[in-house]
Amino acid sequence: MPVPDDHKDAILALLMLDEDLAYLIVNSELNIEFASREAAGYGVTTQHKLAQGPEWLAALRPRLAQLFERPSLFTHSTLDQAQHPIMLQAQVVPIAGAPRLLMLLRRSGDRPAHPNQAPYHAATGLYSAAFIENKIDEELERIKRFPSVFSLLALHFVPVPEPLAPLGDLLRIHFRATDIVGHAPRDGFLALLPGATLDQAQLAGARLAALVEDFRFALPAPIAMRYTAVEAVATDTRATLFARLNQAESILAHA
Repeated sequence: MPVPDDHKDAILALLMLDEDLAYLIVNSELNIEFASREAAGYGVTTQHKLAQGPEWLAALRPRLAQLFERPSLFTHSTLDQAQHPIMLQAQVVPIAGAPRLLMLLRRSGDRPAHPNQAPYHAATGLYSAAFIENKIDEELERIKRFPSVFSLLALHFVPVPEPLAPLGDLLRIHFRATDIVGHAPRDGFLALLPGATLDQAQLAGARLAALVEDFRFALPAPIAMRYTAVEAVATDTRATLFARLNQAESILAHA
């Protein structure tokens, strides 16, 4: 679905709030036609073909080339040469009348010295609870300083599928590159949705429930999904935000 013209300025403004978010446009010959200013921080410029870019990006070339043959949303987490985690999302979309590979890159913080502080959960590849909590604190500071909004979406699955990896893949497919999805501090999962109102967060939950239904064949067993959403306000702390999330009405969707 094309982005309506009257939405484009708002979307671009949201993307520009994230100083670490970069994007690339790549043609079917895997030449980089456009790289946003932030891409230089990832060692990428328009002078590169994908195979000539940073080592971590060149290694993904065969997988990215396949997207032109079998379009899908590709997500990948990796480390750059300085051992900083990078999250990549890529999808073939029509740009200027031809299929182009749109790639979004974002950093997820410094590589931790201790495994308990790891930004990713080993079982799913999603963000860890500690990382999510830090990002919530950052977003709360942001809405105190700027006219912005964000929502939290809590996700619970019963029974919890084993192994967790297919569920992690499903969550990565569903959410936007600007969203931060990972494990909740106690149980379940959390999605931090920058720029999303309460209604938009609830819609994201409903769409995820439909996606779980569509992909139930990829899960080990049928599961039920419960989701709860809350919109942050400028007076919130992380504690009050979690308290309101726990008190909010949850919606049960069966898969």
